[in-house]
Amino acid sequence: MKKIYFLFGTLFILTGCTFFEKINKKSDPTDPKALVTAEVLNIRKDPTRSSMVLFQVHKDSILNIEDSMVSSDWCKISFHNRIGYGSKKHMIPYVQPSNWSIFWMVLGISFVIFLVVIGGIKTQIPDGRYSDGTRDGDAAFGCGTILFFSLALSITTAVLWIIYIV
Repeated sequence: MKKIYFLFGTLFILTGCTFFEKINKKSDPTDPKALVTAEVLNIRKDPTRSSMVLFQVHKDSILNIEDSMVSSDWCKISFHNRIGYGSKKHMIPYVQPSNWSIFWMVLGISFVIFLVVIGGIKTQIPDGRYSDGTRDGDAAFGCGTILFFSLALSITTAVLWIIYIV
């Protein structure tokens, strides 16, 4: 058990600085983004409805706003290194979720998954109880152990997710 504590302690120390730097990172207010609300948004060459369509963007795509002051109805956007004009009527401001909310989502989902997996493994191991309800020395691990390992693995998964994925 000491080896497991040492492993988790070492992992925490090695990743702690990077983790806390990334988890507290704020989105850049000078890099505005918009979320497409229409099923398909036409991105045009000029800020007029009669202008040629350069490409289309689908619903829930995130666009980079290059210039929102083009007119009251249009803004200049970029999407995958392509630039054009889109109607503001079909976009809303996009605010990136905080890394803390991502951390808690990953922690919760992975905790449930690890509970199911470790609990499923436990059901395959004979219990070894005596008739009076006490356990044999070789009995399988208990619910506390399942909760401990599930929580430890979930925290590790969430920390590593923030460090390497976000």
